[in-house]
Amino acid sequence: NNILITPDAFSAEMNNIAKQLGMTRTFFKEPTGLETKNVSSAVDLGKLLSAAYRAPNITKYSTQKILSVQAASTPNKNTNALIRDMGQTPLLSKTGFIKESGFNLLYVPDPKNCQNKHYGIVLLGFSTPVERTQQALKLLKFLNCTI
Repeated sequence: NNILITPDAFSAEMNNIAKQLGMTRTFFKEPTGLETKNVSSAVDLGKLLSAAYRAPNITKYSTQKILSVQAASTPNKNTNALIRDMGQTPLLSKTGFIKESGFNLLYVPDPKNCQNKHYGIVLLGFSTPVERTQQALKLLKFLNCTI
């Protein structure tokens, strides 16, 4: 059965989940992430990253180089150059862009590539996707992760 849900109801559920996760500085006005009234903090996004890491469907789909979606006529390429162009295989990845915070990245590298240490990376506020990728590479190097 298909379940239809309104954007307002979806946003309300997102806010409920954010509250359950202890995301005290987050509010979702609408579900796409593009509305300027959606707000969060780096700390809260770290909490979201931790929860998403425990969701197998999110980790599976967020790390594929190309993903075909039933509603799309052509496959979508992953917007994370670490995956798409550099062959990285993280456990979780989510890129984003909005005018207010620039190009952003939530990323969980595979511990096997990081001396068996677990890291969650939240990068916010970059001017370009290239700048975001360069900063991620610097951070991964700093954490002694193989690239």
